[in-house]
Amino acid sequence: MRVLSSCLVLLLTAGLRADDGVKTETADGKASIVFPAKPVEKGAAASKQFILERDGGKAALLLQHNDLPKEADITNADAVKTVLDRGRDSLKNAFKGAKIASEKDFKFADKYPARDIDAEIPGLGTYRTRFILTGSKFYQVTMLGSKDYLGDKEAKAFWDSFKLKD
Repeated sequence: MRVLSSCLVLLLTAGLRADDGVKTETADGKASIVFPAKPVEKGAAASKQFILERDGGKAALLLQHNDLPKEADITNADAVKTVLDRGRDSLKNAFKGAKIASEKDFKFADKYPARDIDAEIPGLGTYRTRFILTGSKFYQVTMLGSKDYLGDKEAKAFWDSFKLKD
C-alpha cells in the first residue's frame, strides 16, 4: 500500500510540473498565454508586450496585443488580408535581410482570421509568429530562436497555450 501511495504522489507531482509556468493575461482578460517563467512587460494597456528571453538571450517568447483604432470587419476578406499583409511587411522591414520562409492563413479557434509566418532573420534564427485579428484587437504570438529551440517542448507548450475568451 505504501508503494502504491508513493507512486500516486509521484504521478500527481509529475502532473503538476507539466503545468508549471506563468499564466499571463491581457489587462482586459480577453487573452492569456503560459510562459515558462515570468515575462517582462512593456508598453501601455492599449499596446502591451510580454517578453521572455531564453537560452542566454539567443531565443525569446513574446505576446503582443494592440487595440485597433477602429473596429475591423473580420468578415471582410480583403480588409483582413490588408491587415495581415501589413503585419508581415512590418516584420520584414524590422529586420535587415529578413526572408519570409512560409506563411499560412487560417481561422484561430475556428473564428478569428489568423496567419502563421516563419521568417529567417540573419544572425538571430527563425522568427515564428502568429497574427490573430479579433476585430478590436491585433494579437501577435512569437517565438524567436534556433530551429532546435522552436521545436523544443517548452516553446511548443508556450505556442499552444494561447487562448482567447469571448
